[in-house]
Amino acid sequence: MSMRLPRAAVARVPEGTRIVSVERMSRAFTKYHLDDGRALHRFKMEEPHATPHDHPWSFDTEILDGGYVEEVFHLDPNGGWHSELVHRLPGETYHVDAAHIHRIVELPTGECWTLVRAGPPTRETRFWRFGDAVQSRTWHERRWTRLG
Repeated sequence: MSMRLPRAAVARVPEGTRIVSVERMSRAFTKYHLDDGRALHRFKMEEPHATPHDHPWSFDTEILDGGYVEEVFHLDPNGGWHSELVHRLPGETYHVDAAHIHRIVELPTGECWTLVRAGPPTRETRFWRFGDAVQSRTWHERRWTRLG
């Protein structure tokens, strides 16, 4: 039984590779896993109110089409925090550390495709809350823990 794949995904598969599985992460985000260990990521909806998160592994990503704006959160040594908006443009390749806390807040063209090569797992994914206090929890926990 073969998978039914969107033409847009098939068109972005690097030469010499193929899609082996599809993982729908949310209404906004789908992963197309390739047979060489990389994954195509399709963002079709910005999520400006999504819970900020980090990752279980560091990864390299190439922006294939569309680009995006991410809000990146930084923890300050005094227990505070600040965030900045970072624009990721088509043709750009960059490295993301596992501890990089972010969320996608804008898709300037309405959609974005990236090609990702993840490194080995080094930690558990955490979700974050930023306000008067900073709180986090691992993906499988219900209880939030206050930092500091």
